[in-house]
Amino acid sequence: MTKTISFNELRRIKDCLPDGSMHKIADRLNVSVQTVRNYFGGSNYAFGKNCGLHIEPGPDGGIVVLDDTLIYDMALEILNEKQEEKLAKLKQKREQNNLNTYSKFSSALQSIMGENSKAAKALAISDAVISTWQGANRILAAGSNSFGPGPIG
Repeated sequence: MTKTISFNELRRIKDCLPDGSMHKIADRLNVSVQTVRNYFGGSNYAFGKNCGLHIEPGPDGGIVVLDDTLIYDMALEILNEKQEEKLAKLKQKREQNNLNTYSKFSSALQSIMGENSKAAKALAISDAVISTWQGANRILAAGSNSFGPGPIG
């Protein structure tokens, strides 16, 4: 399947890819890394092959016709994964900020109500539950090797 895009758009996609993406794509397709670079506008054909990339002069760096979109699709997939990871981290950070705000608010209410009131004790219990949850999340985020001494035997 062919795709037509501008050369500058193709370069923007390449420039947004995280480090190691060219190697990842090359390994998956069993081609040289230089072949993948050539796909994104490189011109070192001594160490890489042409990938069905046709560039015509025009606006925005020219028009590029991609005969095979497999590398292009893989690059977009990597960019989507990267975006999803960023969104997940932002969501986690927002949840953490909300819990921290609740904890500060709860502490302020406890001091206003007096430590011995039933409402203050209920707030203290909810603070303890939230603190436990936050601690467990930190341990889980650190990886499974954080729990205990590891496998026995």
